[in-house]
Amino acid sequence: MKMTAKRSLAVLLALITLFSCVGISGSAESATGFETIRINCTMYGDTKTQRGFTWYTEKKCDTAVQVVSDADYTATGFDNAITFEGTVSEWEGYFCHKVVATGLKKGTTYRYRVGSEDRGIWSKVGKFVTDDGNKSFSFIAIADVQASSKENFEQAAVVMNKAMNKSKNAEFVINLGDFVNDCTNEEWNWYGEAFEKANTNLTLVPVAGNHEGNITNKLNVGWFGSMFNLLPGEGEANGVNGTYYSYDYGNTHFTVLNSNDMYPMTDAQRNWIYNDITNSDAYWKVLLLHRAVYSAGKNINKPDTLAMRETIIEIVDETGVDLVLSGHDHMYFRTQQV
Repeated sequence: MKMTAKRSLAVLLALITLFSCVGISGSAESATGFETIRINCTMYGDTKTQRGFTWYTEKKCDTAVQVVSDADYTATGFDNAITFEGTVSEWEGYFCHKVVATGLKKGTTYRYRVGSEDRGIWSKVGKFVTDDGNKSFSFIAIADVQASSKENFEQAAVVMNKAMNKSKNAEFVINLGDFVNDCTNEEWNWYGEAFEKANTNLTLVPVAGNHEGNITNKLNVGWFGSMFNLLPGEGEANGVNGTYYSYDYGNTHFTVLNSNDMYPMTDAQRNWIYNDITNSDAYWKVLLLHRAVYSAGKNINKPDTLAMRETIIEIVDETGVDLVLSGHDHMYFRTQQV
């Protein structure tokens, strides 16, 4: 029974599409500087009642998200919306806005817009669905959409959009890391533009990749935590090289690792993973990480892969993980337990 369901689950989410490209183009510029860019809606704690939001502006302004149920939106637009306020901070020449929406109803479709309430400048209307707690749900998994040109981000987005058309009932998308190539403002703007449809119409589950969390490259430090609003796990979860966290959805517990923390894995993350998984009574347990422990790719015997095998395999075996999803190797590879 469980093995049959496991195969079905794998078929539903098996779209791991991988890109790595080069090129140069112009950066996105807005008309007034208060327009919203790089918008995303993420899992944040209780998936039935909360969501996290992040976006950027070129100039500093107030931070607000308006949220309304799909039924109310159809009737009156945002007239009956609840407004949530958040924080704004400067990051690499832009201004990062973060908000957490709370008190939502489970199993409900919501419409939202982000922006400046004081100036009346709002984004396009986005959408998300809260967890209804049922055993059946679907999601999309994708990885390594990184690029160094607008054109190549758009090519990656073509695949993402086709996945959304194919899986119209998908409730969230897992991005298994390497969102960009060199972590520049230009690349994040291109990513935000190309993936706007996915990031504003599906809840995003971001996983830290080495291209936005490589502590040996000063260009990468701190970017992941600045791009996404997440509720980190205990200990040193929210670091300069990535974030680890977890969430429940339906009858499944998802544990999201920071595989940039592998030389060796810190005791804080290792202890948190054991406690996080073993304390869950969910029927399915899924582990998400960027670097693949096994693959047929070029990274199979690199130091980071070997270091991970020393810790991850033991954790998977001892905690009863049912499924592991990862990216990094720019190929599709599927296996039963090794």
